[in-house]
Amino acid sequence: MSSELLKPVQVLNYHPLIHKVYWVVFSALIFAELVIIRLNIYAIMQGTWIEAVVKIVVLSTVILSIFFRLFVFVRPRVFSKYKLYEDRIEIYFKKQKKEILFNHIESLKFSILPPRFFGGFSIKLNTGQRFTFLSILNGSHQVLDRILKVKPELVKDSKLKAYVLRSEFIGASWGRIRKKAKNWQRLLVKYLVWPTILSFVLFLTKDYFADASSKFTQFLIIFSFVYVFTFIQSFIFNIIEEKVVIEKYIKYKEHPAIITKSEEQIELLTTVVFYLSQASLVILLAVI
Repeated sequence: MSSELLKPVQVLNYHPLIHKVYWVVFSALIFAELVIIRLNIYAIMQGTWIEAVVKIVVLSTVILSIFFRLFVFVRPRVFSKYKLYEDRIEIYFKKQKKEILFNHIESLKFSILPPRFFGGFSIKLNTGQRFTFLSILNGSHQVLDRILKVKPELVKDSKLKAYVLRSEFIGASWGRIRKKAKNWQRLLVKYLVWPTILSFVLFLTKDYFADASSKFTQFLIIFSFVYVFTFIQSFIFNIIEEKVVIEKYIKYKEHPAIITKSEEQIELLTTVVFYLSQASLVILLAVI
């Protein structure tokens, strides 16, 4: 066997943020379990210790179910080490080892979700085994690239290019999400102040839901519709914005300054169009 096949091309791990999320969820489940026991401590203590255990299990069915999936299915995947070779990938978790030979792969499918939203791809071996590689595995696109060097017939070029490009810049996408999340003033305006203003405009100009039990209830119904519409439109605009920004990353990846300026311009444009489109629709509804 050649030295290239013996030496891993790269060692991959799941994103550190996912490890933190895992332990947050793990801790939350333990806390929830303690709360359930505390709230039902009197009922649990009535009877023998065997009856107490049975009561705890019955009361904790949902939490134990989630905990089982988290510990048995999620933990091995998230904390495994993935050694990528030219012709295979080896997955290590504690003393366990799984080996996937690329020439044994029978089919490959992409998930419905894009890489930005934890999408990825799954493979099926000729033995029937299935493995999934999510975008939160750092370098998942490199695994795909190695697979297709061995079996290029598994995926069409267009799908491959789209996935690889979006996976390559997933760190930048998450960075943009974190940056937006930190700007709480903008979020407050976009998801509370602005929908409230639009709702008041409709509430004062049109007699929508006149059969509601009170004016306050009438306003709440209007606000609910406006808020849902705001959220959906914001999601759609965000997808469009992300697509355009990623194209800039691809085109100018050697020029960070140009990317930053383009990103700011695109974000400003989508924000302006978002507010103008919503205001125009509300004015139209108010006038009709």
